[in-house]
Amino acid sequence: MKCYILLVVFVSISATARGDYTAGVVEYASLSEATPTATIEKNLEEYIHYIESARNNGVQIIVFPEYGLTGIVTEPADYAIDVPNVKSGTTFTDYRLQKLSNAAREHSMYIVVNLLEKASSENNDAIYYNTNIVFDRTGEIIAKYRKINLYTEPNLTAGNETVTFTTDFGVTFGLLTSADILFYHPSKTIYSTGSITDIVFPTAMLSTIPFFHSLSLQSGYSQANRVNFLAASFNDPSHSLGGSGIYRHDGTIDTYYISGVTSSKLLVSTLQPRGVPRNIDGGFTTFGFDILNTSKSDTLSYHTPRDFRYDNYAIKQLEVTASGVEETLCQGAFCCSFAVTAVTTTVGEFYQLVVYNGPAMIGAVNRNIRLCTVVSCESQDVSTCGSRNMSLITRFSKIGITGNFESEPDHFYQPVTLTTLLLPVFNTSFSSETIDNTTSVTISSTRNIENLIAFGILGRGHGGAPVFGSSVVFLVLMSVLRYMFYEVKNMTQF
Repeated sequence: MKCYILLVVFVSISATARGDYTAGVVEYASLSEATPTATIEKNLEEYIHYIESARNNGVQIIVFPEYGLTGIVTEPADYAIDVPNVKSGTTFTDYRLQKLSNAAREHSMYIVVNLLEKASSENNDAIYYNTNIVFDRTGEIIAKYRKINLYTEPNLTAGNETVTFTTDFGVTFGLLTSADILFYHPSKTIYSTGSITDIVFPTAMLSTIPFFHSLSLQSGYSQANRVNFLAASFNDPSHSLGGSGIYRHDGTIDTYYISGVTSSKLLVSTLQPRGVPRNIDGGFTTFGFDILNTSKSDTLSYHTPRDFRYDNYAIKQLEVTASGVEETLCQGAFCCSFAVTAVTTTVGEFYQLVVYNGPAMIGAVNRNIRLCTVVSCESQDVSTCGSRNMSLITRFSKIGITGNFESEPDHFYQPVTLTTLLLPVFNTSFSSETIDNTTSVTISSTRNIENLIAFGILGRGHGGAPVFGSSVVFLVLMSVLRYMFYEVKNMTQF
């Protein structure tokens, strides 16, 4: 036993010397009780158990998901908590905040919690925010971030300020919540200080295929921005909610959890910060490695709504061959180049090249979206593309996609990859570089890819439009509204 203790101490000291830190994220299935107060108390009790377990695993910062304490509710009044200003001490009038503060101090841990916050308007009317708060090791609130981009949250007020916090282990984190990841502000503006190397991401985001699934979205963001990414998701797979992970700044997916069963899970990983301030305008290449056993992803019963709006896209059938094929597909002057080689090909399996550059209705606002991707289909009929065909056999040995696009000051790109296991493609490289008025974007893989649904690049145009998918975004959001308000009682998307 003494040897074991010495070994733990030695490993801990070594990790600290290297600047490493140990993070935990919780995929959490919220519990519901008879009253709002009882619901929060029950989930808070569960949170404390996870905090204790995380401490036993050496965790220094733990992240809980969006809406985890309350469940997903549309009427915030009975669930909302008065949150004091940051750095107001470690004594709180609200006993629930006090319990979290005590847990942070007792376990010497940074704790990130999402909750509904009650505040007052300039007219002293009650207003409500979707808010992340961060406790430091002493139990003091050191950061408070109010979600900026609200979807299907009609009784909440949007925040507008980006928020960061720096830990005593030398890492500066940025805070994003759910739909924020889709918008230029704050998903890109948060890097304006140049000091952020890591992102904390509580989420309760509805997943759709082929372009808008949880782990694909999280992995793509981490890879494109070269940040460690701590994603904690609300778990309800029967309603397309769930998928958490810890992602390294070099593109490696360190650990993940996605399941078709309603369940909660603590993920733990030791990360090393980049240590170099981010060059927002620079070019880069990142790599991911297939180090995980994908068979653990038991997602057959995960509900996967599909939204593929083929009628607006330029589409061309891909003739998959072992000798390889090179194609350029354009929609007007917007062109993408594809190079694809298969190890094995299967008669009766179909893949399409998809290119799009055009407007997307985001709420009541038109924005420009760009898309270059390979998508699987159930038949030659393009209306079947982007479905989750579990019987796919074709294995690709190489996929490369490149585009040289007219640059825009608020335009950004990231990978989007998805397999039938609802996992991203782990073994990819991605680069995006702007020179003069041209942005060159490339995604590629030279290792075997199986069970492929989608592999490509997605970009967002003017203003605050999301990264993902042309008219598909509008239809996703509209379907979400219908889904949440007419089919799922007391549920909201984000």
